[in-house]
Amino acid sequence: MKEDVKGKKFLVGYFNGYIMRDDRTMMQQFNEPERIFDHFEIHQMNIDKSIMVLSIIDKLPPSWKDFKYSLKHKKEDLSLEELLFLFD
Repeated sequence: MKEDVKGKKFLVGYFNGYIMRDDRTMMQQFNEPERIFDHFEIHQMNIDKSIMVLSIIDKLPPSWKDFKYSLKHKKEDLSLEELLFLFD
Protein backbone atom coordinates (compact mmCIF):
# COMPACT_ATOMS: atom_id res chain seq x y z
CA MET A 1 0.00 0.00 0.00
CA LYS A 2 2.80 2.44 0.89
CA GLU A 3 4.57 1.64 -2.38
CA ASP A 4 1.42 2.50 -4.33
CA VAL A 5 1.15 5.86 -2.56
CA LYS A 6 4.83 6.58 -3.27
CA GLY A 7 4.32 5.63 -6.91
CA LYS A 8 1.36 7.98 -7.23
CA LYS A 9 3.26 10.84 -5.61
CA PHE A 10 6.21 10.21 -7.91
CA LEU A 11 3.97 10.25 -10.98
CA VAL A 12 2.28 13.50 -9.99
CA GLY A 13 5.64 15.10 -9.17
CA TYR A 14 7.15 13.90 -12.42
CA PHE A 15 4.25 15.25 -14.44
CA ASN A 16 4.21 18.58 -12.60
CA GLY A 17 7.93 19.01 -13.21
CA TYR A 18 7.84 17.99 -16.86
CA ILE A 19 8.47 20.87 -19.25
CA MET A 20 8.62 20.98 -23.02
CA ARG A 21 11.61 22.52 -24.73
CA ASP A 22 12.24 24.19 -28.06
CA ASP A 23 15.15 21.92 -28.99
CA ARG A 24 12.98 18.78 -29.44
CA THR A 25 10.02 18.17 -31.73
CA MET A 26 6.56 18.44 -30.25
CA MET A 27 5.81 14.87 -31.29
CA GLN A 28 8.76 13.59 -29.24
CA GLN A 29 7.67 15.62 -26.26
CA PHE A 30 3.97 14.84 -26.52
CA ASN A 31 4.67 11.16 -25.94
CA GLU A 32 6.00 11.68 -22.43
CA PRO A 33 2.87 13.26 -20.87
CA GLU A 34 0.80 10.63 -22.67
CA ARG A 35 2.93 7.89 -21.09
CA ILE A 36 2.53 9.50 -17.66
CA PHE A 37 -1.26 9.64 -18.10
CA ASP A 38 -1.22 5.94 -19.00
CA HIS A 39 0.46 5.30 -15.65
CA PHE A 40 -2.18 7.43 -13.95
CA GLU A 41 -4.79 5.04 -15.31
CA ILE A 42 -2.78 1.99 -14.18
CA HIS A 43 -2.76 3.41 -10.64
CA GLN A 44 -6.47 4.23 -10.94
CA MET A 45 -5.78 7.95 -10.66
CA ASN A 46 -8.71 9.26 -12.63
CA ILE A 47 -8.16 12.57 -14.33
CA ASP A 48 -10.56 14.38 -16.61
CA LYS A 49 -9.50 14.33 -20.28
CA SER A 50 -9.93 18.08 -20.66
CA ILE A 51 -7.59 18.62 -17.69
CA MET A 52 -5.03 16.37 -19.41
CA VAL A 53 -5.21 18.43 -22.59
CA LEU A 54 -5.01 21.76 -20.77
CA SER A 55 -2.07 20.51 -18.70
CA ILE A 56 -0.17 19.60 -21.85
CA ILE A 57 -0.99 22.98 -23.40
CA ASP A 58 0.37 24.68 -20.27
CA LYS A 59 3.64 22.78 -20.70
CA LEU A 60 4.31 24.09 -24.20
CA PRO A 61 7.64 25.93 -24.51
CA PRO A 62 7.79 29.74 -24.27
CA SER A 63 8.23 30.12 -28.03
CA TRP A 64 4.72 28.65 -28.44
CA LYS A 65 3.17 31.41 -26.33
CA ASP A 66 0.79 32.72 -29.01
CA PHE A 67 -0.29 29.22 -30.04
CA LYS A 68 -0.81 28.28 -26.41
CA TYR A 69 -2.94 31.39 -25.90
CA SER A 70 -5.10 30.61 -28.93
CA LEU A 71 -5.65 27.00 -27.79
CA LYS A 72 -6.62 28.05 -24.28
CA HIS A 73 -9.22 30.47 -25.61
CA LYS A 74 -11.00 28.11 -27.97
CA LYS A 75 -14.69 27.74 -27.25
CA GLU A 76 -14.70 23.95 -27.55
CA ASP A 77 -12.58 21.41 -25.70
CA LEU A 78 -9.87 19.56 -27.58
CA SER A 79 -9.29 15.85 -27.23
CA LEU A 80 -5.79 14.42 -26.83
CA GLU A 81 -6.03 13.13 -30.39
CA GLU A 82 -6.98 16.56 -31.74
CA LEU A 83 -4.12 18.18 -29.85
CA LEU A 84 -1.71 15.58 -31.19
CA PHE A 85 -2.97 16.27 -34.73
CA LEU A 86 -2.09 19.96 -34.29
CA PHE A 87 1.53 19.02 -33.56
CA ASP A 88 1.85 16.63 -36.49
